Amino acid sequence: MVLMSLMHCPGLITIQAEWNNIGSSASGLMALLYLVQNLRFLELVDLKNNKINHQHAEIIAEIIKLNNRSLKALDLRWN
Repeated sequence: MVLMSLMHCPGLITIQAEWNNIGSSASGLMALLYLVQNLRFLELVDLKNNKINHQHAEIIAEIIKLNNRSLKALDLRWN
């Protein structure tokens, strides 16, 4: 999975993964959560139109809150 291969880029600051239906499968959501948890310097996460529901969004926000101090934008429009 592409999200998991990004783990080899610890300096990654942007994830633009719009229109990927990440929230429609448990494995896609878990990969995203694992990635967000381990990339501590993210500045932009674009997850537009990924079928992410309010529960998914709360989990993503909590993980970012605990592990990231550099985030400037989290785009969850059209979910």
